[in-house]
Amino acid sequence: MEAITLGQIAAALAFITGIIGGIAGLYKYFQSLVRKEIETEMDPVMDKLNEISNKVDENNNKYQELKDEVVLMVKLQQATITDLKEKNHLNGETTEALNKLNEFLLQR
Repeated sequence: MEAITLGQIAAALAFITGIIGGIAGLYKYFQSLVRKEIETEMDPVMDKLNEISNKVDENNNKYQELKDEVVLMVKLQQATITDLKEKNHLNGETTEALNKLNEFLLQR
């Protein structure tokens, strides 16, 4: 039986290290290929998502503008009806409408 020398052990370790390094290199190479492919495939999806996000932001801004306009109109109606009531130019239906408007505003 032959004795195993340190040179043979070193050569075997170098061989194993080379194989492991090669496998790791191939893994990293294929990983980068897959990552690039995924990014390429996802670009149109991300573009569409950004477009939708921008439209949502635009719609939210329009909604807020409309909401502000409605609030202003309601406040103007309340002020007008209150002014008419103070000048005694109201009938019972208008007083009732003012009361309902004030009740509604208090609920908000």
